[in-house]
Amino acid sequence: MMRAGVRTKSGPVTVIRLVTDQGRTRVGVVTGRRLGNAVTRNRVKRRIRAAVAQASLDSSSDYVIVPTPQATTTPFTELVEAIERAGRSEERHT
Repeated sequence: MMRAGVRTKSGPVTVIRLVTDQGRTRVGVVTGRRLGNAVTRNRVKRRIRAAVAQASLDSSSDYVIVPTPQATTTPFTELVEAIERAGRSEERHT
């Protein structure tokens, strides 16, 4: 389903956005082993979910967020800004 989305890299995250007609926002976070051990991956997922809660994203889109290893040390405010920038972008940046 997300193969049709727009992929945008913004700092420590890559965001794939797909506009839907459901009228609600859905977000998924994908963390691979290159991010670190299970404790690190889960901590990054919690930070991403908290950042998404503060970010202003389009209410009728699905998002998949893929953090890079840089996301483990990025300050929280920068993480929120990166997600907002990537979520707003209509261009394709891979």
